[in-house]
Amino acid sequence: MHFDTWKKKTLDKLYKPDASRKGDVDEEIKELIDCINELDDFYTTSSCAGRIILVEEANIRHDVNWLYYSHKHAIFQDIEKSLDKNTGNLVWFRFESMILHISARNERAAGKLLTACQTAGLKRAGIISLMNRIMIEIIGNQKMSAPIMDQGKLLVGKDYLEILVGKANEMMGLNLERIDKLKKEINNFALKYEV
Repeated sequence: MHFDTWKKKTLDKLYKPDASRKGDVDEEIKELIDCINELDDFYTTSSCAGRIILVEEANIRHDVNWLYYSHKHAIFQDIEKSLDKNTGNLVWFRFESMILHISARNERAAGKLLTACQTAGLKRAGIISLMNRIMIEIIGNQKMSAPIMDQGKLLVGKDYLEILVGKANEMMGLNLERIDKLKKEINNFALKYEV
């Protein structure tokens, strides 16, 4: 299939309910996605703005029970209340940075986008496929994961949990700044962009 056909087909579904847990595009990354999709030589295929989550391991391999998730700063009391939903398995507190998958028309266009990522301070960006489509993956720099509960009992004290939430909120702030910085870099290169 031709690049423009793939782009139209993908973007026709972009703002309709999707198969993700949330069901649609995260508000915190929407402007960046719009900025990318307005360019002739790119379109986004999947995204997450970054999230703070509590997940409980389930008995089924690779499955989890989501106790809490937020694409914004977390509130400590909401995290505490969410722990009551556990069923006794190991619970993880996690911060996961933004992630974007973008298709580029050609390798030169991909190179321009990767340069914008580097300038924005995003170290984890690269081409992940050259097969049917040129696919770029961009992942934010911050990540945190810690087990906090098992068999229905907290493994850490309240003070430590508050530190985790504070650190995750700090990481979320940096993550959202990177999203904004990448949007500015893409707008900047789009003004002089020629493939």
